[in-house]
Amino acid sequence: MYTLKGFINNAAFVNNTPGSTAVIGELSTQSSTYSLSKGYYSDDSVADLSLVSFLSQDSATGAIEAPADIALQVLQIAAFVYAQTQATPNPGQIASTTLLASLLAQFQTSAGNFTCGTMVTDGTYWVPQWLAWENTTDTTYGSVATSDANSNEIKIWFTDAAFNAQYDEYDIVVVPPMATLDNFFTTASNVNALLSAQTFVDTMTLIQTAKGNNPESLLEAESYNYVDPTDATNLIATNWTVLIYGIAGNTVDAIAEAIIDYVLANSSHTQAEWTAILPDLFKRTEFTLVPMWDQTAIAAKTGGLPVYSPVANPSRALAMMTEVASTYTDDHINSNTCVQTFPYNNIALISCGSPNNANAAYQLEDVFPDILSVSSQSLDFGRQAVTTQDFVLLVASMLAAAETMTEYGSPPTGMTTLTRNNILYLVATYDAINYLMVVKANFPLANVSTFGADGVYVAPTTDGSSTTTTS
Repeated sequence: MYTLKGFINNAAFVNNTPGSTAVIGELSTQSSTYSLSKGYYSDDSVADLSLVSFLSQDSATGAIEAPADIALQVLQIAAFVYAQTQATPNPGQIASTTLLASLLAQFQTSAGNFTCGTMVTDGTYWVPQWLAWENTTDTTYGSVATSDANSNEIKIWFTDAAFNAQYDEYDIVVVPPMATLDNFFTTASNVNALLSAQTFVDTMTLIQTAKGNNPESLLEAESYNYVDPTDATNLIATNWTVLIYGIAGNTVDAIAEAIIDYVLANSSHTQAEWTAILPDLFKRTEFTLVPMWDQTAIAAKTGGLPVYSPVANPSRALAMMTEVASTYTDDHINSNTCVQTFPYNNIALISCGSPNNANAAYQLEDVFPDILSVSSQSLDFGRQAVTTQDFVLLVASMLAAAETMTEYGSPPTGMTTLTRNNILYLVATYDAINYLMVVKANFPLANVSTFGADGVYVAPTTDGSSTTTTS
């Protein structure tokens, strides 16, 4: 299977005003950092247009140069899209269905399965955010007509704003806290000395060497405690730096997995041996938070938000956690799932800690034993420990963001998004613990019963369909 993902630059649309990027046809400086292996393609037969490939990959052999015939097809199809939008007289807004039908009619002998994103405008012209299709003629990698496994899948973006938020590939380069990782298996005093020997200046030099001529999209740092094998109370902070190319790589899972891969590839020790001394990295402590977004007590007014119902059916709460935290065992979920009312719009919040959590902290009260469901304006709010107060305020800000955000939305500063098992989460880290909140856009959950109008309870059957009974 061959996959190509890229952006179409259009010289006719470029905005040369300092600090500005054209709405259509121009790639921003930030977006241009989204890959370590970009390719640039143009053809004299296609005026003004050029293709910047961010991913050109054969599933069997890895990254390759885009095949000439596929690159040319991309430019020809992009030119056809622009021809529809820049026709004289200006056609104005074009429906995506109309554009897709025209594309299929024009390229039916060489491409198929066209899909596109939302139509957007710069105030004069309209283009889709992105366009995807399958090349059916290049037999180097197999025709899509032969089998999906040998298809040639192509996706190109026309607008930088969409590409910047939606491009889902990434590269991560790791800068370790010491040069020879196997030295972590010497004595704790030696580990401490080696970590201290790598100064901030040294780390910055290593970062510059790692990036070379490839400016990163994001520079992040993670700290994981080293546990002395001879004294579990002796913890030494280890600081790891990562260069992220592509905003999709800015997730707790992607960063941790990149560091783990780097560690195992540059060490003679096993994952089990590393887990014993760097448990924070190899066994991440996290909580899954599921707001019951689909239980409304008072409907939203026009343009507003609803007041949610704080009443939680226990079996329904367990079903939600089972659907979302699919890697947790049923026994773990049944023993550790908790439901609390949260002051934010009166919502019921389901929580469960990962089976890998340090100190067997599987329930929120294990971490915050004094947590209260009261407004920050309440006198009782101040009776909580300051760390608990700050956590409650963090959850409130997460709920406010998770209620309206979508897959392509930008998370608040200090938070990231994450997709697991097709579930979109908003993620925040507090005191070395990751909190993964299910955003409202995921609802309704596929296999979880819902309450319909007039108290009608709709429960899923074993085959995923629904039956209706009265509550």
